[in-house]
Amino acid sequence: MIKDIYATWGRTESRRYVIAHISRTNDNKLSFSYNRNGLYEAQKEGLEYFVGFRKNADKISSERIEDILSLRVISDKRPDRMELLNFWEVPQFTDKIDILAFTQGKSPTDFYEYIPDFTTYTEKSFTFVTDLIEVEKLNLTANEVKIGDKLKLLILSNGVSVINYKNEIVGKIKIIHELPFIAGFRANLTVKAIYMSHSNVIKRIFVKVDVIDNTVRFEHFLQKKYESIRDDNFFFDKAQRNYA
Repeated sequence: MIKDIYATWGRTESRRYVIAHISRTNDNKLSFSYNRNGLYEAQKEGLEYFVGFRKNADKISSERIEDILSLRVISDKRPDRMELLNFWEVPQFTDKIDILAFTQGKSPTDFYEYIPDFTTYTEKSFTFVTDLIEVEKLNLTANEVKIGDKLKLLILSNGVSVINYKNEIVGKIKIIHELPFIAGFRANLTVKAIYMSHSNVIKRIFVKVDVIDNTVRFEHFLQKKYESIRDDNFFFDKAQRNYA
């Protein structure tokens, strides 16, 4: 069970806002709350309130929250459903909320994502897939990153970058997905899929993350990051505010 999921919104991958927090108790009760300042910043760029979640969203019942979120889950009627679940490394016998978290609830018709905080996942070892951000601006070619390549992490003050065997940055881990690495989880990273642009520049990189040890080694850094996400001050500073 994943206990915390954050909803983000943004018109580009490099500029996203954490606008809401969905939490789940041990007895599977859901609650929803807005990040008011994150919502405010996103509204300045065109976002209104979440579809289905009114202004007093904290009054919505757990059952209603699940009904709304279920609309973002891959439909049982899709013929390619199992293929998609396998791509996102969704474990077997997973409930709808965890499926939403593993697949990020993406839709081609809007700019929402539902990103899980894997430091709240109850499994000790697990696998998930993340799509790197700030890839396209690097103008990477097929010679620099290939499917199956092993990647390494580089934790910097402005986020968690990913480097290839040449020690070249090939992208960044998106906000929320970076939390396990900030916490000190041990994991292996492998390139799972690559999408090229028409000009033969790498446009997107999907990375398979195999977490082999979920021990929190850097509690202080993790708590500071939580403060930057949940606090009314929104993000640490102006630069972090624009980081996804």
